[in-house]
Amino acid sequence: MSYFLRILILGSFILFGVSCGYKDLPNLKEQAGAPFKELMIQYRLRADIAYNIAQIFKGEVSLRPEVDAVLASRSKALSIQLSLEMFNERDNNRFQSYQNFLGRDCEFLIRKAQNLSKQKISPVFFSQRDQWERVNQKLVRLKRDYLKVAKSFNTKKQEFPYSLYNKLKFGYQPLPDIGDLATANGGI
Repeated sequence: MSYFLRILILGSFILFGVSCGYKDLPNLKEQAGAPFKELMIQYRLRADIAYNIAQIFKGEVSLRPEVDAVLASRSKALSIQLSLEMFNERDNNRFQSYQNFLGRDCEFLIRKAQNLSKQKISPVFFSQRDQWERVNQKLVRLKRDYLKVAKSFNTKKQEFPYSLYNKLKFGYQPLPDIGDLATANGGI
């Protein structure tokens, strides 16, 4: 075989190997977007539930400091909106901190409210409390799903040939780790 033919065959193998999986990075980034958006929706729902719980007890004098704390935490938690397209670490840290405060304050209000006599507790409270717990559980699951895809994307982005695609075509930044937001007692 001639030297030119060998180079042509070797070049076609290299070209074929490099072109495989060209769409993997955009697909993984798209897969991460759905759970991230759903996380933000659930955080909003969680803040609304905290507001509803606070409103149930706003007339209860013994719970006024806790109600005020929940309302203040909710306001801060809703002041920051995160998106994958405009993500920055400073906002992420503030978002996590505010969510942690909201979780802590609402859990404290729930515990104190449960100590009230049954006559003072509206049946709506129990419904809202149960919804609060379901949303917190869903947030844990969604966060796990997002982090799994983000880790896969960030790992694949550094591997050959994907690192080459990223440099030449896509220019993707790593998907953010949205932090260790623990449990409902400290925030999600």
